[in-house]
Amino acid sequence: MAQREGLFGEDLAASLGAWQVAPGLPLITLVIGLLWDLPAIVGGAGVIISLPALFVLAGWSGTQRVWYLRLFRGKTLERGELWPMTSNFMGRFVVLGLLAGIPFALVIVPVSFAVHGAAARALVYIPFVFVLDFMGTFITPALAFTTRSSIEAIGIGWRTLWDGWPATAPYALVAPLVVIAVGQVLGRAFGGGGVVLTVFGTLLSLWFKGATAGYYLRHHRVPDSGAT
Repeated sequence: MAQREGLFGEDLAASLGAWQVAPGLPLITLVIGLLWDLPAIVGGAGVIISLPALFVLAGWSGTQRVWYLRLFRGKTLERGELWPMTSNFMGRFVVLGLLAGIPFALVIVPVSFAVHGAAARALVYIPFVFVLDFMGTFITPALAFTTRSSIEAIGIGWRTLWDGWPATAPYALVAPLVVIAVGQVLGRAFGGGGVVLTVFGTLLSLWFKGATAGYYLRHHRVPDSGAT
């Protein structure tokens, strides 16, 4: 599947095309996402499964992008590579998540105690998530494709975002807006969303990850196994 210079829409089309070649990519992502969101689906007992699934999901964030990389180059990711690659990525993505959790702890947690009502909390939480997604647009690809260091990935990601602006704007702005908007609509329509919200949110995120990976790979030299 040849990758060529193109617009955001073409990268989205390439991302969907990758699913047709390797349906295991969205299927495995969906299974891990559902396991991680199990407490919201079946209740508190799901925490026993969701906690280890969270660590697997962290590592899988890197494997997803390498799988896209291979598909965009007309190659594939062998079944035997999935777990070793995911475990290899796990530590660095957990560290990145902890770094992202620092502003969350400093801003969102105190505000959650200070305001009352779901609507008021959403007014704070949604902009925070948007800003975090915007800032991390190319940080996660950098951590999967270029470096094992979360700190170095932050620098690479920021340079990629701003050096390519305004061409990078759709990748940084559209994805979080769509995911948040769909989450809000489904949450209201299905009384919290449950399985429906998890399925749509997981697949939407994966779709945009493929588009962002396409842009990153055109502007950086990356080996076939990324930064494993």
